[in-house]
Amino acid sequence: MIVSGLVGNSVRHSNCRLVHVSVSLTGPGRVRLSVSDTSTTVPVKQEACEDDTTGRGLQLVDALADRWGTDLRRGKKIVWVDLLAEDEPA
Repeated sequence: MIVSGLVGNSVRHSNCRLVHVSVSLTGPGRVRLSVSDTSTTVPVKQEACEDDTTGRGLQLVDALADRWGTDLRRGKKIVWVDLLAEDEPA
């Protein structure tokens, strides 16, 4: 769900033809998902109304992730999400 939301946002808002998805282990019980594109527009979490059909992607990411953020690097944006296994200490 998280990757789908991040890729959907990237495709919808960046006008990029190429989106890069990566998954990496960053520590014991910790996984980082990241999606990069060539847009430098930082995503902003919106508050969707009950009858809105879009605008909940980052709300979902925020609810499911241990933490998330955006890094800007040389003409590209990387939106990353850290997931922590429940039995691992934070």
